[in-house]
Amino acid sequence: MFDLLSKTKKDNVKDKNISIPKRKFKKYVKLEEDDLNKKLSIILNDKQYAEVKEFGLYLDVDIDKHPYIIYTVWVAMNAELPPDWEMHETEDNIYYFYNKLLNYSIWEHPLDDCYRKIIKDKIFNIENN
Repeated sequence: MFDLLSKTKKDNVKDKNISIPKRKFKKYVKLEEDDLNKKLSIILNDKQYAEVKEFGLYLDVDIDKHPYIIYTVWVAMNAELPPDWEMHETEDNIYYFYNKLLNYSIWEHPLDDCYRKIIKDKIFNIENN
């Protein structure tokens, strides 16, 4: 989500004919996200940190190994459903997601795969820069 928001901000800047060098913009976003990662790792109690870590593993990332991803995992944990999606619960207390427009159900949150890709891309970019 963070990447999606920063892309929107960048697009808004382009629409206003303001020129910001790409490199400076990326550094600004990176510093802001680093700050959020540090703050989150400080303010989360042990139980909350364990929940974020568990959700990170569900998204295929270990936040102990990649602490710069904590904020992205936290955002993914708290992601709202896209339009036309609803969360339901089975008789066995298992959650699933239903798109009323498409009449389509899935077991995972509709944005989980998007966040997996965002996390994978961030790790790749950080490790290769």
